[in-house]
Amino acid sequence: MKITKSYRKMADVYKLFAKSFGNLDFSEKALQVMFEFESRGNGKIEIDCFSTTNNGYAVGKKWLNVMVSMWKEDIKSGLFNKKELYKDFPKWWLDKILK
Repeated sequence: MKITKSYRKMADVYKLFAKSFGNLDFSEKALQVMFEFESRGNGKIEIDCFSTTNNGYAVGKKWLNVMVSMWKEDIKSGLFNKKELYKDFPKWWLDKILK
């Protein structure tokens, strides 16, 4: 199964959220495994809070989900301004998640 251009773009966002977690696998094989898991449910990747995977894309997705939930709560309560995020994250992605 060929990895799509749009998925590769999203994988770059996953990398942003995983960059501070040390020795993770960001190989083409790790990307393929994550793509097949998300696209078709093929394979097994643990992306819950107890995960011990070293697949960098899976770790990034896990922390992306956590952070986006926190941002939305903080924006809603007035503790955080979403404009601050545009310095560090892609506009195309933020526009989509922060509607």
